[in-house]
Amino acid sequence: MQPLLLNIYHSYREQYRLRLIAGADGLSSSVSWLYYTEDIGNISFLRGKELVITTGMMIRSDPNWLYKLIEELAEEGPCIIMGRCAGYLMRNREEAFSVFVHADMETRIERVKERDHITSRMKAKRKIQDVDEKRSAFRKDYTGQEWGMSKNYDLSVSTTELSYEQAVDLILYYKKMTEESDRA
Repeated sequence: MQPLLLNIYHSYREQYRLRLIAGADGLSSSVSWLYYTEDIGNISFLRGKELVITTGMMIRSDPNWLYKLIEELAEEGPCIIMGRCAGYLMRNREEAFSVFVHADMETRIERVKERDHITSRMKAKRKIQDVDEKRSAFRKDYTGQEWGMSKNYDLSVSTTELSYEQAVDLILYYKKMTEESDRA
């Protein structure tokens, strides 16, 4: 019997501090294989319903490792890649679509306090700033672009006043509208 994403999520939620922000309906999907890879040559073996995890640690000697990994995943079929400058790396692919999700600092502080069980507002803010600095440096290193600039994305969505589920609905609606506009 194949495990469900829901079971995997619940089994590792605390250990890896996972947080489901959208796609709860998809948690009933079965996973045919949990696949950990550091070798992009193995991606061609994917057939669908795999959960693929990588750190990229073993392939960082190649300066283009990230692009190659994301390109290989995209070639195998539809996929969602969160972070890692995937939108920038796939910007020349017609089917690619990039979204920047953000919120104001106060909202982010409250969410981090709740998610990570932090009682101090200052500790939560420092954690956010540390992560933002890393994201910014990563984006700058790989793309030469500033992280968080809405002009670098197809869509920028604020979750200050929206739940994550509402943001997902908005993103899907926007994508549907752009596809209908392209067909017209």
